[in-house]
Amino acid sequence: MAEGITRTTKWAPGIERAGEIDWRAACNSLGDLIDPQLAFERLSQDAARLLALPDLLSASGLPATVMDHPAIALRHLEKRMKEWQLI
Repeated sequence: MAEGITRTTKWAPGIERAGEIDWRAACNSLGDLIDPQLAFERLSQDAARLLALPDLLSASGLPATVMDHPAIALRHLEKRMKEWQLI
């Protein structure tokens, strides 16, 4: 039986298209709650820290099937972070 995590967040049109999120636009949409620039800076800082995750998970024995799963992109996390303009 396959398992998964269901996502419940739905972004407004223009923020997410076909699963690709415009993170700056997402932060801008939070303007009523937090300064959008500050939100994006914090998100970028967190993204930089998450770059260590693939090595940590691999060293912990994460199966290659998970590491290489296209929907997760752990093996290519740095590339994805750059595509998202987070690093």
